Amino acid sequence: MMADNFDISINRPYLHEILKKTKIFVFLILLSACNPTNEPPPLVAIELEEVKVIFLDHDNPIKISAIGINKSELRIKTINGKIIGSDGFFFIHPKEIGTASITVLHYNKIIYQTKYDVKESGGFRAALLLSDGRLLPQGTPINMKTLPKVSGVDIIMKNINLPAPITVKSFRLEVANQNSNFVEITNIGSKFSKEQINLLKNAEIGKYVYISDIIGSDSSGSQRNLGSLSFLLID
Repeated sequence: MMADNFDISINRPYLHEILKKTKIFVFLILLSACNPTNEPPPLVAIELEEVKVIFLDHDNPIKISAIGINKSELRIKTINGKIIGSDGFFFIHPKEIGTASITVLHYNKIIYQTKYDVKESGGFRAALLLSDGRLLPQGTPINMKTLPKVSGVDIIMKNINLPAPITVKSFRLEVANQNSNFVEITNIGSKFSKEQINLLKNAEIGKYVYISDIIGSDSSGSQRNLGSLSFLLID
């Protein structure tokens, strides 16, 4: 018998924002379980905050809750990889491409089962983030109409056009001035600072804008240098 109202979602808020902008909305799917008794069949609720995909060799965060059950009493297991966590917040780290079956238990009783596709990310690459949610890959020319929409730096999968489970911690903006000397401003976080935006506003057509030393951090807190980006300013 299935549990009372139940919720499972992958916790990637940055992807949730992009899906909203691309008009892919959260669906609430109500599944009615079979019940051999005369009791009303319980309803299971799955709230999909994003596409149902987890990535190979990454710690994919998952939130789980069930109405009427304390989160500390829930645990999950899978045969594809390992799961760590507690109190409704877990990380699943799959070891094989294909699918990962997730079983949710209340103590030792199975209350829900589901599957996620497991895909290979192919690594990460940085991209320029615009205020309208678009991502510009390395080398994309930027015209003066697009320049004011530049808002920050994001990290996406190399082989899949989805944001990566990596948070940008800092980056350096380099812009050539009228004397062809580069002015550098380092920023903490993924968004351009006011100083960096002002530097971009004064950039000249025909010059390159460089974003270097892009430092990212994954869910475990491990940091890595994700390289650099360059963009030619055009009229």
